[in-house]
Amino acid sequence: MVSVVQEDASSSQSVKLLFLSQGVRVFLALFLCYHMAMNGAYDKALSLLAMREHTEKEMRDKLSKRGFSSEDIEDALDTLKSNDELSERRTAEVYVHSRLKKKAEGKNILVMRLVEKGTPRSIAEEVVKEYWENEDYLPILRKEYKLLEAKYGKDKAIDKLRMRGFSKEEIRRSKDECDD
Repeated sequence: MVSVVQEDASSSQSVKLLFLSQGVRVFLALFLCYHMAMNGAYDKALSLLAMREHTEKEMRDKLSKRGFSSEDIEDALDTLKSNDELSERRTAEVYVHSRLKKKAEGKNILVMRLVEKGTPRSIAEEVVKEYWENEDYLPILRKEYKLLEAKYGKDKAIDKLRMRGFSKEEIRRSKDECDD
């Protein structure tokens, strides 16, 4: 970046060194602009992730709406994924847990909602399957069944849970445990 000219150098060498020095400055300026833009997308993505988990699709859409270039977005997403700051699986796990706490829904509906958010179907199905295998949904379903039964009666409660995607067997299990 610094142009040093020897005393015995000809004027053409001085010009070449000065030109090279300006070229380095231009390169550095372009590099810094690129780096700042990439960091801007990355920093914005981190601030979004600080609020809640996001799918890659959600993050791409949000960064795009904020005016970042496709290249900057992809660079930021690659960095986030390599640092395990953006995880489709973790997003799906958090979503299933929070969604079931808000409103009990069956497996197929949860998978559909995750896919709509941009989670790959295989990850969505795997996470929901694990939740069901561990029977983590049962306490939530029991609670929901009790609330609906108190409000509407047994038959209507069963109908409402079927509309939310629960199988007859899942409802029967929760109902039987409520009756015990």
